[in-house]
Amino acid sequence: MKKTIALFVAAALSVLAAQAEKRVVISVNASVPIENQKWVDEEYEENVQIRGLTFDFNLMTVRECGYSFIVGTGIGGAKAHWDDDYMGKIDPSGLSARFKIGLGAAPINRENTILAFHGYFGLNTKFMLGTTNGPEYCNDIFCVDTLFDIGIDAVFVKRFSDVVGIFAGIDISTNLLGGTVYDIQEEDCLMGCEPDWGFGIKPGLVNVVPRFGISWLLD
Repeated sequence: MKKTIALFVAAALSVLAAQAEKRVVISVNASVPIENQKWVDEEYEENVQIRGLTFDFNLMTVRECGYSFIVGTGIGGAKAHWDDDYMGKIDPSGLSARFKIGLGAAPINRENTILAFHGYFGLNTKFMLGTTNGPEYCNDIFCVDTLFDIGIDAVFVKRFSDVVGIFAGIDISTNLLGGTVYDIQEEDCLMGCEPDWGFGIKPGLVNVVPRFGISWLLD
């Protein structure tokens, strides 16, 4: 009986959602993410900061009843920095990519103004190249950093013409899980070290990313 009631309620909600009017917001925006990560393994712990410039494409839908859905992807550049006891200062740079999907509500859903909040899940990946420069090492390094995060966002859309307007948002997230692998050219290693190193990314650190751009609001 309980299963039957649950199925009925789910079906009713689906029908109502399908009948509700839907507004679509398409946005292109820029962001300057600053990620703080803590890389850990059995012996070492590294405090790493990754800065970047990302260009994002977002698609957001808002139902008449107030429910909101957002999905976004972006690509850009990234530069990391950390200090290692053996390899000295390391500043690799390269490409970054991100994906985000979230669900929430829009307490303000007016003709030309939308304010929405979402809980979201994200994936961030970086591919970076650099050179170590320390007392024990002086060689090339290739780094792949992958991070899953969860967070909340706030999205503000203001339409100034029939379609075009501004987009502003902020993401507040915490590291959920992830890992980093970097490769050191073995032939350049003065200590005969292993070429591959791997770290886990410690969860719990908080990152804040503002976003600004152009939006298209389609009724």
